[in-house]
Amino acid sequence: MKSIDPGNGRLIQSYDPHTKGEIEIKIETLHSSQGKWSLKDFTQRGSYVLEVAEGLGNRKREFAQLIHDEMGKKISEAEAEIDKCISLCHYYIENAPTLLQNKDVQTELKSSYVSFQPLGIVLAIMPWNFPFWQVFRCAIPAIFSGNTVLLKHASNVTGCSLAIEDVFQTKSAAGLFQSVKVASSEIEPIIADSRISAI
Repeated sequence: MKSIDPGNGRLIQSYDPHTKGEIEIKIETLHSSQGKWSLKDFTQRGSYVLEVAEGLGNRKREFAQLIHDEMGKKISEAEAEIDKCISLCHYYIENAPTLLQNKDVQTELKSSYVSFQPLGIVLAIMPWNFPFWQVFRCAIPAIFSGNTVLLKHASNVTGCSLAIEDVFQTKSAAGLFQSVKVASSEIEPIIADSRISAI
């Protein structure tokens, strides 16, 4: 797997795909972490998401340069993409507790409601054009809802994929988000894994 600067054809870095054993460790890490994470209250989930947002802000210039190098976006646009991800984190910190409350619905029964429950591991298969934003708009609401996330990013932005994984490894939680390096042609066994609950 290769990251190539689209502006000049320079090889940025080559990456070895994860082995089957490494993929198994990542999936099992997410699977075992998800049960404990789903028991956390919204305050604890919000504290974690705030750590993620702060990690993005602290490394905004670094991540913007990475986006620029791997997929050619202007630095100013790449920084705006990181800012948008930070704003998304704060949106869910403020609004997720309300959005995820039980919703009463009218039926012929005395009491009926919709309840929002965690699913498990969410597999995020993402495109290259907004390499941070597309991931965060999936991962933050999924994690805030008590799920864990496995990212299979576009192969040409593998550096972004690994950087995002690093941001999610905070002091308070390290097993909620994993990035897997595999070619699109090799994703089928992961999709078929019984521990994957949503894609």
